[in-house]
Amino acid sequence: MFDFANLRKTGLLGISSVIFPSLFLAASDAAVINYGATYSNSTWTNENTGRLTCSLVHRIPDYGEIRFVSKAGGVQNLLMELLPKRKAARIQNVTVRSRSPVFRPGYPDEKIGILKYYKNFSGEVDEKTAWNIASDLERGRPVVFSYHDWYFKDNSVDLTVSPIGYKKAYENFLGCMNNLLPFSFEDISFTVLSYERDSGNLTPTSQDKLSRIAEYLKEDKTVTRLQINAYTDSYGTASENLKTSNERAEQIKKIIEQTGVDASRIETAGFGEKHHVAPNRDEEGRQHNRRIIISIKNEEK
Repeated sequence: MFDFANLRKTGLLGISSVIFPSLFLAASDAAVINYGATYSNSTWTNENTGRLTCSLVHRIPDYGEIRFVSKAGGVQNLLMELLPKRKAARIQNVTVRSRSPVFRPGYPDEKIGILKYYKNFSGEVDEKTAWNIASDLERGRPVVFSYHDWYFKDNSVDLTVSPIGYKKAYENFLGCMNNLLPFSFEDISFTVLSYERDSGNLTPTSQDKLSRIAEYLKEDKTVTRLQINAYTDSYGTASENLKTSNERAEQIKKIIEQTGVDASRIETAGFGEKHHVAPNRDEEGRQHNRRIIISIKNEEK
């Protein structure tokens, strides 16, 4: 049994800012469990994947880690994840607030928002709240996530995200975000290319699409399979069209091989004038039929 009188005499009762995790008991035996990094072990690290993904990671002793993530795509995006060693055991609300920095004591807490955590899932923070948290940490304000303990409902948890060591890593994170590709895997994983009339040249729009694919493949080394299917219109003989489609598929393969994709992972097929997607009665329809379809798969898909 705890001797509260002796704790008061020694001054240990009430010290909470330097002991993580720490446990404070109330008369009802309910407790507040605190997780957070101390001044000496608070670290933020950048874990980036070229121009595809930027990550900013803060490890919290005995808890797990929190992670800011931004991915390649046409729109700037930010995700924040809480990755505890033990996932939530039930659905519940989590209150998020920021505290006054140590160099400006006396200022009140600022409420950031309320999140909902789902059973057996790690905690995700919506983009608006994630930006607010990132901004408060930049201001030197610790951010606290408060909720009832998932495994002992009478206990409460305060998870503190420390701003110590954050600023430089955050600047590097923002720099990485600004250098992300403006398109994602989903944008290039299924692409249709078209050819000019009476020509073996791709249309300007299709040339741009192929350039985007090449640029993406230089960054993503997880591509496991790439399928190139080529088709023609019905102008000319069937044998000539079949030959043309095979040649065009091989031409595209050579371009993609230059990005570093192993040739054994690239498959080509020419179908000639089969599988039309439009009538061949006019030039507009024939142009739709003169096409290349590129399908890409990677390890995560």
